[in-house]
Order: sequence, then structure tokens, then C-alpha cells
Amino acid sequence: MSKIIFADGQCILEYSEDGVYLTVDFTVGKKEMLMINVVMEKLSKKKVSAVEFKAIEEIFKTKDVERRWIAPYQNEVLFDALANITVSENKLKAFIEIMPPEGGKNLNREDILRILEQNRIKEGIDEGILENLVLAPRFNEKFCIASGKEPVNGINGKLEIHFNTYVDRRPKILEDGRVDYKELNFVQSVKEGEKLATAIPPIPGKSGVDVYGNLLKALDGKPVVLPKGKNVEVSQDGASLLSKIEGCIEYIDGKINILQQFEIPENVDASTGNVYFVGNIHVKGDVLTGYVIEAEGSIVVEGIVEAASLKAGGDVVLKKGISGRGKGKIIAGNNVISKYIENSNVEAGNMVQAEVIMHSNIKAGEKIELIGKKGLMVGGEISAGHQILANTIGCSMGTATIIEVGQNPYLREKYKVLKGNMDKKEDELEKLHQMAESIMKLKEQGRANPQKIEMLTRLLKGIGSVKEELTIFKNEKMEIEEGLREAIKGEVKIKNNVYPGTKVFIGNPSISVDDILGRSIIHRNGEDVTIIPWKV
Repeated sequence: MSKIIFADGQCILEYSEDGVYLTVDFTVGKKEMLMINVVMEKLSKKKVSAVEFKAIEEIFKTKDVERRWIAPYQNEVLFDALANITVSENKLKAFIEIMPPEGGKNLNREDILRILEQNRIKEGIDEGILENLVLAPRFNEKFCIASGKEPVNGINGKLEIHFNTYVDRRPKILEDGRVDYKELNFVQSVKEGEKLATAIPPIPGKSGVDVYGNLLKALDGKPVVLPKGKNVEVSQDGASLLSKIEGCIEYIDGKINILQQFEIPENVDASTGNVYFVGNIHVKGDVLTGYVIEAEGSIVVEGIVEAASLKAGGDVVLKKGISGRGKGKIIAGNNVISKYIENSNVEAGNMVQAEVIMHSNIKAGEKIELIGKKGLMVGGEISAGHQILANTIGCSMGTATIIEVGQNPYLREKYKVLKGNMDKKEDELEKLHQMAESIMKLKEQGRANPQKIEMLTRLLKGIGSVKEELTIFKNEKMEIEEGLREAIKGEVKIKNNVYPGTKVFIGNPSISVDDILGRSIIHRNGEDVTIIPWKV
């Protein structure tokens, strides 16, 4: 007697000497039509003939679980076990699911290997799973029968720097609140031939393979670019940067430079004229009104800066401060550090730090910090990309103090310039199109001479170039817009008081201070700017 169990154990089909029998177990409570369909499909597949359908209907009507005769004796149509192969989306895993035999034989090792071959599975076949499926088959379950190897991308090369890339030139705040401008760690010296940086080689990737045997290529690590600046050379083996001269290290715009230092023992005035130098400049005296100092490195001034102009690729450090009379200007690629800033225009790529800022226009890519006992900011327009920290903002006179924080001011300016350049290029493109179309009409009419044809060629080439430039501009514009949208994580922190007359913008929203506030944090809350207590 042969017995077939199907429908998750709910149905038993038996071939006996006196006929074919069916038993149905209704205890799991499946729907009637579903159960009848399952039985009918199985009988059809097994090619059972002369079926007594009324007997089957009676089983489902009475929900009788007794064994019922449904067809006369007949030979069973036998089926061997079958296997279904599925492959993961990334082609790194192949799964096998074996359906049980129905009176036929189980799959042996050769059968399974043949099925895998028919499905083109050849890599990473799991011999353990294969053996288990042959010796102790488990049906209607998925097993991972083959595994590929995932590619492992390489690691980019790294740069090992042999000096301190961050030199803290900020003055020390003493216990009594005074600020010490004597020790500023201004100079980081090196000797000729000294090793500055070493390139660590990249690690190549390891290719993989999928279950079909296809090679999966890995990305190799990229070599690091040595940040060679002025007075720096690459070693003979190409792996290191060496100093060509004795001088001071300046890490500017991601490049290592060795710069010489130019010292001016007294004032910058009529006796020196304007000063331009490729290295660092150290002024022992004052910088008088109308004079210009420009350095590719950093500038330190021991005395007072009047309505002068200072521009540095690195830091600008003013130990006594600047009284600019509305005309003084400082531009630094990195930080501006000054005892005080009064009636001046200051721009810093990174940070501005002072004890007092009065009636000045200040822009800092990252942060503005008011330090010392006073830590005072009053009057003018102050803008920082991330944070402004002060003891006191504004004064009892209600002096207008406009503050912007949360967006890098240089990013906004870059966006305006880029937008202007795009408008110009679009105008240029329109004019080129008009000229080209005019010549093409002449060409269609057979009236274009060789000079016109040559001009058309140049115009079409020009159109292509302008389109490429516009594509670059548009991509850059999208990146800047994304950066500006991110904005709005800026904050203003006030340790003591903020006075009426102060207005704070964080992105587009703003808030005006109408009453004297104590220790506070001004930040963005959704679409609004709010003030909350600054708890210690």
C-alpha cells in the first residue's frame, strides 16, 4: 500500500488493493473551497481515474475525518523527488528546495549536481549541505547550496603628517580673566631636508566570484596625493615630502608650505612702504593708516593696526588690536585673532577671536568667539557659519547689532558670483545659437560662402564649450544649494546679557531682542528662531 501526505499534512491519499482512499483532517480550519481545489489538483496530477466525486463532496460537507473510498483499484503514477533552485539578487547565494517524491525515488548526489549544472551553478558548492540532503533529505525547506565570494574593495592610501597640522595660536585666558598674548605658538620651524609627510601606499582590492563563476571585480585603493606646496620637494622614492629650505611650516588650503619669515623691527609706515612677502610677516611695531601688508603665510603684529589693510593666506594675529576708523580691513584664509576690533572690516575663512568687537563688520566661515573679562560684541554686522560665543552682546543704549549664523557667509557669496557667471554664460549661449541659426539658414539656401561655413564650425564648437561650462556651473550650484539648505544648525551663546537692538538671523527666520536677556542660547527651532536659557 502506498500513502501520499499532502497539503501540509491535512490530506492523505492511499493506494490499496481494493481502491484509492482519501482522508481529510479539518482541524486546522482551512477554507472549504481551498481544500477541495487542493485535493482536485492532486488527483489530477496523480492521474487518478474513475473518481467518485460525490464521495469527496460528502467528505467536505460532513467534515468527516474517516478514511473514504474515492476510486477503484489502479496503479499509482509515481513521481521522483524534484528540486527548485533560486539565486539571490546579488548572485552570491544559490538555494535549493527539494519537493518530496510521490512513490518515486529521492535525489542522489549525482541528481543534485546535475540540477545545479542545469541551473549553471558551479562556484562554492557546499559539500556538507549536499551530503546531508542525500543522506537525510528534508523537504519543502530552502538550503543555501552554493555561495560566491563577495569582492572586497581596497583601501585608499593615507597621508602620515610628521608635524602638528593644528597650531593653536589663540591666546591663553588667565585665571583672573586677563588674556595673555605673549605665547601664541606662532612659529613651527623645520630644517632643510626634514621629512614633512609620508604617503602610506593603498591596499589593492580582492576580486570575488558569483555562484555562476563570473568574476566580480573589486576596486583598488587609490594612492594619496602628496600635498606639495612651496619650498617642498618629493623624495627620490616618491613616498615622502621634504623641506627644501629652513623655515616655518604653513598648512594652507590643504598644502604643506615652508615659508621664510620676514621681520619688520619697527612700524609699517613711510619708512617701509607697503609690504608683500611670500612667507610669514612679523611686525614688531604698529601698522599706520593707509598701508598694506600681504603675506602668503601668516601675519603677526605686536602693536596697533590703524586704518590699514592686512591680507594673509594663513592667520592674522594682532596682539594689541585694530582701530580701523571704518576703513581698516583684515582678510585671513584661516583665523583672525585680535585683542580688540573697532570700526573695521574683518573676514576669516575659519574663526575670529577677540576680547571686544565694536561697530565692525565681521565674517567668519565657522566661529566668532569673544573671550576674556569683557567678551563684548556691540554694533555692526556679524556673520558666522556655525557659532557665535560672547559674554555680552549689545549695550544699554540699544545700539543696532545684526547677527547672522548658520550659513557660511563665503558660501552665500560664492553662490551669488556663480549665479552671475551662469547668467552671463546663458546669455552668451543664446547669442551663439542665434548666430549659428542665421548661418545655417544661409547654408540651407545655398548662400553660405566658405568663410561663413568656417564661422559656423567655430560657433558650434563654442556652443559645445559653453554648454560644458554651464553643466559644471549647474553641478556646483546644486552642491552649494545643498550646503545652504543644511544650514540652520547655527547658534548664538551669551554668557551674561544680550541687549535690545540685537537682531539674530538663522537662515531666513530672525528674532529681535526687545528686553534685556540673561544667560541664553539663541537657536533655530523648526521654522522659527527661539531663545532658551543657557544652563550650566
